[in-house]
Amino acid sequence: VLAGVNFSLYFLILTGKTKSAFKNEELIWYLSLYFGSVIIVAANGLISRTFSSFGEAVHCSLFSMASVITTTGFSIMDMNVLPWFSKNLIMFIMFFGACAGSTAGGIKLSRIAIAFKNVKNGLRGIMHPRSVSTVRFNKKEVSPDVVKGVSFYILLFVLLFAVSMIIVTFDPRADFTTAFS
Repeated sequence: VLAGVNFSLYFLILTGKTKSAFKNEELIWYLSLYFGSVIIVAANGLISRTFSSFGEAVHCSLFSMASVITTTGFSIMDMNVLPWFSKNLIMFIMFFGACAGSTAGGIKLSRIAIAFKNVKNGLRGIMHPRSVSTVRFNKKEVSPDVVKGVSFYILLFVLLFAVSMIIVTFDPRADFTTAFS
């Protein structure tokens, strides 16, 4: 989980700016996504009786979600035994990745947050056409060029992902879940 944090935040902590490091918006998104998904996967596994105890559910969920969100690839359990909801959540988390400036793969949460805020501003603009709103991240205004670049990056990422998925499906043994993962 620590490897998924933006390394510049560690520098802030080492230089005594701990308060500003923990107020970082991307870190808040990251930890919320991680711990939220751990709770959901553990609860879903307990309800479906995939896990035999609360301790096993928490242990497997903590480790599996840390491995998935940081795109590490380690596993302590067979993911195929999880309910479909948990499997889909895991794929969703893996697609997003962790923080920018970390060792993780994926789109990165700062880009997801900027894109989400851009969509929110777009919807607000439709409802209130005369309003003027800008995308803000970490209490700073994000330039329109950066927002456009983030949108392009996410579109290109999804396009390359789709093409790669189609290429994997040329293997007759690959089903949709295998191709997607």
